[in-house]
Amino acid sequence: MKSKIIVTLLSVVLLIPAAEAQDCKLFFPDNIGTLREMTNYDKKDRVTGRVHQTISNKNVSGGNISMDVVTVIYDDKDEELNRSKVTVGCENGVFKIDMSDYLGEMLEAYQEMDVEMKGDNLQFPPDISVGDQLPEGTINIKVSNSGITMVNMDVTIKNRKVERKEKITTPAGSFDCFKISYDTEAKTNFLTVNTSGVEWIAEGVGVIKIENYNKKGKLSSYSLLTKFEN
Repeated sequence: MKSKIIVTLLSVVLLIPAAEAQDCKLFFPDNIGTLREMTNYDKKDRVTGRVHQTISNKNVSGGNISMDVVTVIYDDKDEELNRSKVTVGCENGVFKIDMSDYLGEMLEAYQEMDVEMKGDNLQFPPDISVGDQLPEGTINIKVSNSGITMVNMDVTIKNRKVERKEKITTPAGSFDCFKISYDTEAKTNFLTVNTSGVEWIAEGVGVIKIENYNKKGKLSSYSLLTKFEN
């Protein structure tokens, strides 16, 4: 269970577009109504679910910009599992994304329970370039049922490194991306699970592709941008 949570932790990532606030690089489209859809696959290329994201609102204040994004998660039978709203944007020239948006299909395991998430924002500097080490982030996940806490876990995304620039092609098109590698660590009182991943992100579009690896370094799942309507 814990391994699946970490493996899918980054299946939902969005990241935001072109300089609008203090030269911030936005790795997400900034038009209200824009739709992004990521499809999740297991290591045998079978669809395990999808994540549907729509920009519902945009606010600009001084040099800062924020976007409200409605995220809907579906399972492999295309049934809705969870619907939420997160805020992403630029503050003082730094792009930030709420880490709760990185949880993706892990919610499938807890669809009948209450999930509470609190944590950091992942940051992307305006001058991001190959070789950069990016700041880490941690989120706490509490899962309860009838008022009783079933899971209390801290998940840290760390060792984030910009590896190179690559062009990635998916059913949604071809995109020039930054390739970013990272490690994830999930801790409870009695268990620690370490996994790793790679994501490809494009300015003005967001995350294009994600690959998740288990603790032995073997591919366990991946996600692709399969729809983009701006």
